[in-house]
Amino acid sequence: MEAGLPQPSFTNISDGFMVTVYSSQIGEKYLVSDLKTNFRESSEKSSEKILKELRNNGHVTILELSLKIGISTRAIEKQLDKLKQTGRITRTGPDNGGYWKVNSH
Repeated sequence: MEAGLPQPSFTNISDGFMVTVYSSQIGEKYLVSDLKTNFRESSEKSSEKILKELRNNGHVTILELSLKIGISTRAIEKQLDKLKQTGRITRTGPDNGGYWKVNSH
């Protein structure tokens, strides 16, 4: 390739596929290794994983949640909608610049 990086790889996962792309930036390598770590974790429900991440960082983005949990951004959006509807989370502030609050139940 022009940048001297390996070709992207495609891996089948439970409800779709994962694309691994390579970057020369350290931050993105960290996210890819984070994703691999999460695949080794227990098969805890996606919604519980999302709540855990939101408790750690209420400013996390949908893309970051997708990479950390290993599901699509659309699946993250659906889970967030369900969590909002059931009152488990609240969005404070605008879409860009706001944050998530996990409500105690």
